[in-house]
Amino acid sequence: MSESITEQKVAAVVFFKTVMEEPVLRAALREHGLSSNADPSQFNSVLILTKVEWTLPYWGSLPKTLNVHFEARRPDEFRLEVGLEPYEGNVGQKPELMRRIEPVLALKTGMVRALRIGGMLIPLPARYQASVGHLPAPEETRSHTAIKFTSGLGADVTSRQAAAFYAEVIGAGAPLVEGVASLAWSFVDTMQINDI
Repeated sequence: MSESITEQKVAAVVFFKTVMEEPVLRAALREHGLSSNADPSQFNSVLILTKVEWTLPYWGSLPKTLNVHFEARRPDEFRLEVGLEPYEGNVGQKPELMRRIEPVLALKTGMVRALRIGGMLIPLPARYQASVGHLPAPEETRSHTAIKFTSGLGADVTSRQAAAFYAEVIGAGAPLVEGVASLAWSFVDTMQINDI
């Protein structure tokens, strides 16, 4: 008998919380000042690793801003994403919202492009794969994933293996995120000054 979706989501949260306790990942989170959270979402469970400085300030009267984060939905996969903050799904089906947050979506497109280019260049062990293939184009509203990393270990990866994989990607990718987020902050600060 197969597990229900709810049972799968609960098992994934337990796995991700175990991964967060692994010393190698705890050290990487501490070194880069990242916070972690594992929760069930609508279709699966998600581990999110981010920091305050990777969430851009709101500007003007715009109801949304952007957050850059690492995200895991599967033990053998790790993503670098740029998402709306607060999150809202199906934005492409909400024309009024899209019109209101057009500058935020334009900035998201630029950030996803920059992270994709830089992400393909970060030094990682050969056993890990970095990919942008099969991802939506950066300008599509449903495009949040800048780059997808896979461990090559398959679905039976242990919590220790997943933690080591995530820690290596964080170590190699965090400087890229810092640079892109810093440029985006500068852009938003300039927009704030221009609105005065």
